[in-house]
Parts: sequence; structure tokens; C-alpha cells
Amino acid sequence: MAFDRREWNTYVIIIFIVVTLGCGRSSFNRDIHTVIRIVDGNTIEVEKHIYIKLLGIQNTPESKAFLTQNILRKKIIFVYDSRKRELPGRNNSEIYGYVRTLNKISLNGEILKLKLSGLNETSLYDSLEMFKNYTQNYPVNNVPAVIDSPVQENYSGSISDLVKKIEPAVFLILTMNNGNIIGQGTGFFISYNGIGISNYHVFQGGDSWVIKYGDNAYQSIEKIYSYDKNQDFIIFKVERNPNNCIISLADNPPAIGEEIFVVGNPTGLEKTVTKGIVSAWRTLVSKNDHIQIDAAISPGSSGSPVIDLKGNVVAIATSKKPDCEMCNFALNIQLVKEAMETLKISL
Repeated sequence: MAFDRREWNTYVIIIFIVVTLGCGRSSFNRDIHTVIRIVDGNTIEVEKHIYIKLLGIQNTPESKAFLTQNILRKKIIFVYDSRKRELPGRNNSEIYGYVRTLNKISLNGEILKLKLSGLNETSLYDSLEMFKNYTQNYPVNNVPAVIDSPVQENYSGSISDLVKKIEPAVFLILTMNNGNIIGQGTGFFISYNGIGISNYHVFQGGDSWVIKYGDNAYQSIEKIYSYDKNQDFIIFKVERNPNNCIISLADNPPAIGEEIFVVGNPTGLEKTVTKGIVSAWRTLVSKNDHIQIDAAISPGSSGSPVIDLKGNVVAIATSKKPDCEMCNFALNIQLVKEAMETLKISL
């Protein structure tokens, strides 16, 4: 069977279209890809060194922390913006669009709804109006932007009851340097307007810090009030206390043998509760500046509140002795209270 020239040209065109669509750039759209690196707050790298720019998202430490926690080394689906399909920069390997999880959650939209980034309108095209809706001001419980003195709250009941009341005041701290997470620890709120406490060494080496206080809920630490490198504590503030929950600082030091518990994030396992007693008073820097406890702590527990059975913080979990089972140490909270009195923050 012979083809005439017009028929042959038609078949060539059809084959060209099929090959182009099957092997060209459009095959990347809506395929499943693996995230191998979080470059910054609005750029991720997937296989074959392809860089995806998240349209509508600004590069912030909060958005980078969110992406790292949620999609690093996980599968995602990429969708092109209908008007921005060119591939500028980074050796023609940078593309612009939207990232979805396998259960169809839009990462661009989640970052904006959680207020982890402002809206970058310069890079948005076909979804501008929808993304503007994500950034509407939702009602929040505003608190006074002043350093106040929270009322002492004494709880009673079982440890389980205490944990339910106290747990919302405890959060994970992510320490950032040049936009990369270099460490983590624990902190807790002592004021309704966002003042928190942790260990100095949790912050050490960082140039910015982010707290994570719920499922995909982040805030930047905006101010450092005071710190003591030797006694290993730091006092800081975020914009707001999101759960309106605090833990009060104890009026008196605990007694040896007194029961205590710790709420923290050992190795990133958020809101872990361990229980023990005050084993002894120890002098590490100044007289009786630490208590020894047998409640378990691990890396990531640093900065956790050590709490008595009235629900008040008696110490800050700080360190452990590697060659001594259950020999853990926590800074006497009275030393932190002295520093707060100097700052005129009465508790």
C-alpha cells in the first residue's frame, strides 16, 4: 500500500505531536514527584534536579519550616500555572506552579491560610483571586501587646488532668541558620501575650527561630528579652500566645523527693510526658542552681518545663549525665524569676 505525499505529511505531524506531548515538559505536570530538598521558603527540589517555585508564596523561615516538616522526602504532585510555564534560571530547570499532597491538599494554599507567608502577587496569574481569599483576616483572640503579670494558676487533680490543662502552653522550637533548621528544643509560655522560656543552648548558633505549637502551626520568635549563657536560660516573645494557655512559675523551690513531671519534645516527639521525683539539689554554676530529677529527658527535651503537682514550673530541663542512668538536671526556675524582676516582669 502506498501513501501519497499529503497523507504522509499528515502522519508525520501526528507522530510529532504524540512524541512532543509524551516526552516533553508537559509530562512533568500532574505527575508524582519526590521532594529531595527544601531549598528555601518557596522553592523545593525534586528528582533530576528540578526546582519548583511555589507561586504566591514568599520566602520566610516559617514557610520553610512547614515544608521541611511536611513534604521533605515525601511524594507530591506538581501543577503548572496556566500562564507561567517557561523555565528560566538554574540551567533551565526551574518551574513555577502549585504543589499538592497525594490527598490533594494544596501546599501553597495551606501556607497562606496558616499565615506562614505573605501573598506574593507578582508571581500569581490564574489563581490570584483564589489565593487572595486564603489571606483574609480570620478572627483571633487578641491580647494586649504589653508585658503583663499573669495570675498564678494552681491546678489540682491527677497528672493526666494537669497535662490536659498545661500541654497547650508547651511548644517545639526550631533553630534556623541561613534558612536551614540546625536544631530543635522545647519552650513554654508564661504570659498570655506571648512571652516564653527555654534553654539558651537551644537557640545557640541560630539567626532566627520558629515555634511549632500545633499541627502545622508556626510563629517566628520576634524578640529576645534576656538570656544567660552560663545558667542556660533565655526569655523571648512571639507575636501572640495562640492557645491562651500559660504555665505559672512556682513561688518556692521543690523539696527532695517531691513528685514532678516533664512535658517536652524529646527527639522531636511532640508533647511527650515523663514522670519522676526531685532526686537532689546540685550546684553546677552557683549554689543549688539545679535540681536532679529521674524523669526521662532526651535531646529535644531541653527547655521543657519541670512541673510540680500544683501545675507550676519548678525548673527547666537542661541536661543529662550520659554515664549515669536517670541522672538528669533542670535549672531552678527561681533564677529565671530573678532575671524577670530585673526586667520588671513580675510573676
